[in-house]
Amino acid sequence: MIKMRSKGTTLIEIVIAIAIGLAAIVPISIMFSQSNRQVTKSQNFSFAASLARRISQHTSQMPFSEISNVPLPGAPIGENKTDRYFGAFLNTGTSKSQIKFLDETDMPGLSGFLKKYNFKYSISVSSVTFSSDDTVKSVAIYIMWKEGAKDFIYQSHVFISS
Repeated sequence: MIKMRSKGTTLIEIVIAIAIGLAAIVPISIMFSQSNRQVTKSQNFSFAASLARRISQHTSQMPFSEISNVPLPGAPIGENKTDRYFGAFLNTGTSKSQIKFLDETDMPGLSGFLKKYNFKYSISVSSVTFSSDDTVKSVAIYIMWKEGAKDFIYQSHVFISS
């Protein structure tokens, strides 16, 4: 009987090696994909929280009588210079000549980011009167955006006394 020694690899060995390699690579690639989505979600939630904080700070500085609702589906952020809560971003300087409303030509990255995720805000205001001279406005701030086909919302609350 003649014994044959194989000095090469067989097709079955190659297929098994490829299967083992894919078994390791596929979960790793899925992990990176999910990680990227989580980073985007985290970035957008942080951005929404800072937008809500900005609105709450602005609301607390507004005249009490001017605090009012911005109904759903919400208003786009930074697109309307006359928006009482969130007009175009204002760059303040040390003199009146340095004050400028920033628009998308000044900050294309931020403007593109706001449009990419369709950031909007809504405000729900309700008043509670304790006595004739003691009224509190409960202001619910909603920041909405889209990531792909999913809608996201961040909610914040602030109470403002008269």
